[in-house]
Amino acid sequence: FASSTPVSISGGVISHSGQDGVYEASSALTVSCETVTGNHGGVSVSSDGSILQGVSITQSNLYGNAAVSTYDLSIEGSTGSAAVSHNWWGQAGGPTSTQILPAGFTDPSPLSAPSTCAPPVP
Repeated sequence: FASSTPVSISGGVISHSGQDGVYEASSALTVSCETVTGNHGGVSVSSDGSILQGVSITQSNLYGNAAVSTYDLSIEGSTGSAAVSHNWWGQAGGPTSTQILPAGFTDPSPLSAPSTCAPPVP
């Protein structure tokens, strides 16, 4: 899914896509209580160097989007910040270095089990 206007996604399952589960070309994206798994890539935000604003990814299950050189969460070509917290990454302790781009970006408050507001993990 891609858009140039603000996008809000909540309460669903995005799975088994041959592309990224969510691709946002602008910088206004809200993902909450969502399960994104089994895709070529997970959630990807690319704003071609513009300032990243309005990106929030919370209370979601982001894992198992494991094609070569893809990530469960990828934020590229942007400056600024994104609010990413309280997500399930497929294991307790938060995302591994192979799940999230850019390197060093993390979820400061990862969930220790799948999100209870997102649909069940398939």
